[in-house]
Amino acid sequence: MKLILVPTDMSDTAAHALRYASALAERFDAHLLVVYADSFVPPTDFGSTAAFTLRREELIENAREQLELHVEQNVAPRVPYDARVLAQSPVDAILEQACDSGADLIVMGTHGRTGLRRLFVGSVTEAIIQLATVPVIAINSSSAEKPLIGKVVSPVAFTTSSLEALRYAAAFTDNAPLLLFRGIEGTEVKDTIHELIALQDWIPSELRARAEMRVVPHPMTAEEIVELAKQSKAGMIAIGIPAPRHLIEELLHLSTCPVLTLNEPTVRLTVPERLLPLSAVAAAR
Repeated sequence: MKLILVPTDMSDTAAHALRYASALAERFDAHLLVVYADSFVPPTDFGSTAAFTLRREELIENAREQLELHVEQNVAPRVPYDARVLAQSPVDAILEQACDSGADLIVMGTHGRTGLRRLFVGSVTEAIIQLATVPVIAINSSSAEKPLIGKVVSPVAFTTSSLEALRYAAAFTDNAPLLLFRGIEGTEVKDTIHELIALQDWIPSELRARAEMRVVPHPMTAEEIVELAKQSKAGMIAIGIPAPRHLIEELLHLSTCPVLTLNEPTVRLTVPERLLPLSAVAAAR
């Protein structure tokens, strides 16, 4: 890992995420790219075009000063970084920066506020999770500020993105135990046995020794995943996208540990077909 992109709205939650990213950069000897994006549009009744342009430039310059202070306060002195203010919509700016900079990972907060118009950043985070072509770690105010080498809880959906989220988290957390969690419709013992066998076959061979499996006889809920992460003292929840939108929203809101997400576009761009099982290659196409 060489470059971590950290979008920020300079809220308390975003500052929390930036401190987490800083600790992560120290651990992996990585560089941070911290970006603040806003359209910087003054009120429509502001006045003449010249006054409008001048006021916009003032807003951008003020944002640069605030961003520099925000970074200095939340990034460790030993961590190299660049800070950029971008005059465009947050989602477009983040996606472009991730692509243009060659970022390996995005770390961002949830449920803060963004921009001069005070838009909730939660919706921006959810959009980035769906659209980014690199893994995303979402941090809320309850998450630890330093990466913990604890167990990884991974809700399993038997998709390529679910598989790669597990692989990424496993590499990210060295030799931490992996707890795979799957909800099913069937309530018979034979249904559970069938799912456990399927899980065993699905887990990459190099990770099986680290993996523990759990099956419940109903669709998994965010509350169950979060509670399981708490009970097992997990350092991360790893989940593949697509996943039910309500599940992701609730995980981002309720989780007391970072939530790592990885979507199908990221799989298609970053994972060689030789590393995927045949069924996963077919599903990614």
